[in-house]
Amino acid sequence: MNQSLNSQFAYSSVGAGDKSNSLKGKLVQLEDMITAINDEVLYHKKEVQNMRAEKESLENVLALKAQEVRKTLTNEANRIEEELKRNLAQQRAENTKLSQQISAIKTEKTQLQKNLLALQKRIQELELQIGGEDQPK
Repeated sequence: MNQSLNSQFAYSSVGAGDKSNSLKGKLVQLEDMITAINDEVLYHKKEVQNMRAEKESLENVLALKAQEVRKTLTNEANRIEEELKRNLAQQRAENTKLSQQISAIKTEKTQLQKNLLALQKRIQELELQIGGEDQPK
């Protein structure tokens, strides 16, 4: 912008004849300069409007992308949470099943120990009977 002003001033000072020295000539030059400045200002205003529109568009795209990422992450977190709950329920069911099996095995072990003691006692009784019959009277 300043370059065009400087070039117009340079043109006006180098201009030849009475036109550049007369008041009317100076006014024409000033009007031309004002027109050029107005054109340049309008051009820059349009550029600023375009940049604002582009900025707004980019902000909207960014907001949509952020919303999409949030939605995707929320869905993924929910899916993982559901999978974790399902796995936890399976683990609890398996733990309950194993606990029941352990209890049944412990009960069976206790019963076997009782049977073993009863059989050992019966063997001792039989040994005493056999041992008592072998002795002379």
